[in-house]
Amino acid sequence: MNKNLILVGLLVLLAGFSIFYGTKKDNTTEQNVVTSTSETVNEEAGRIATKTLAIVSNESEAIYEINETLNGKPVRVVGKNKGLSGNIVLNSVTNKVMNADINLDANGFVTDIAKRDENVEGMVLKSNQPENVLIKFSGTSFESFPTQMEVGVKYPVIAKGNLTISGVSKEVSLDSHVTLLADGSMSIHGKTSLKYADFGLSIPNFPFLANISETVDISVNLIAR
Repeated sequence: MNKNLILVGLLVLLAGFSIFYGTKKDNTTEQNVVTSTSETVNEEAGRIATKTLAIVSNESEAIYEINETLNGKPVRVVGKNKGLSGNIVLNSVTNKVMNADINLDANGFVTDIAKRDENVEGMVLKSNQPENVLIKFSGTSFESFPTQMEVGVKYPVIAKGNLTISGVSKEVSLDSHVTLLADGSMSIHGKTSLKYADFGLSIPNFPFLANISETVDISVNLIAR
């Protein structure tokens, strides 16, 4: 009789251990599942949904302007170039620019004198060499964006990034204005002034050319959609 009681007691004790540890194991598993789910939610919250707009070449333009004296007369040279391409990456919720990669065909500048354009390509930009064909801008930061852009409003933005000309890269800053258009596309205007010598560029000496500015004014008008 006593042996039977002892046996029953052992069985009850074992059952209790089994229930306790089984429950504890299940709670641990559940806790792990909750933790895993929480981490997934946090990861999702940290991700930023983006959309990419392509630069529309025939609606975009890059312009350089520089002062010189040509045949004894002061001249403001204006060169225009529609050879732009690349992408603008936006936050799909706020429409803030997150990244920009812009290429410009260095052989596409046109002024009022074809021979000047030929000299700029071959003697200044050396864009007749394959490695120098593209002028590249890679955006690194875009400051002063509003929390949420409204359609049709022109917002001032400081665009900073790396500009590469003829194999030389320098950080530049562009004073810009950005406008979100009704069809979801974006209009961007940016301008800056550069010392072309900083990019290893020089203008050849000609007897008919003098008083060339050390800086050149650059502006871009972009449509991206």
